[in-house]
Amino acid sequence: MTYQPLERAGLIEPYRVPQAEIRDLLEVARRDVKTAQELMNIDLDWALIVAYNAALQAGLAFMYAKGYRPRGPDRHKTVIRFLRATLDPSFKSKLNRLDRVRKKRHRAVYRMAGAVSEREAKGTIEFAEEFVALLADLI
Repeated sequence: MTYQPLERAGLIEPYRVPQAEIRDLLEVARRDVKTAQELMNIDLDWALIVAYNAALQAGLAFMYAKGYRPRGPDRHKTVIRFLRATLDPSFKSKLNRLDRVRKKRHRAVYRMAGAVSEREAKGTIEFAEEFVALLADLI
């Protein structure tokens, strides 16, 4: 699959950024992984939320490196759809997990406090750390 259908649907648009901005986004992602680890002893919901943000920022950096950015509503979903369209099929399970975490994050932010277990938060942080590193290597 390619990203052209996303562009035709108006979900993404060409976007050129300096390499420094892409590097900065990856640093934000790495910072967020560390912050999520620190939050494990304070608030499990926010540990998961910040870990998700790390993975999302890495995905956005990947989009920027490919010359695109998301448009319109549902930008989180659009980043994941772009990654599905451009990454190797071996990323399918990782992207499925990222989408599940996106949904969990939404519940934790907008609907229910205490929705995240220690196991979920820890697993999400480990996933985010690996995902950020993988995308940084691809960029």
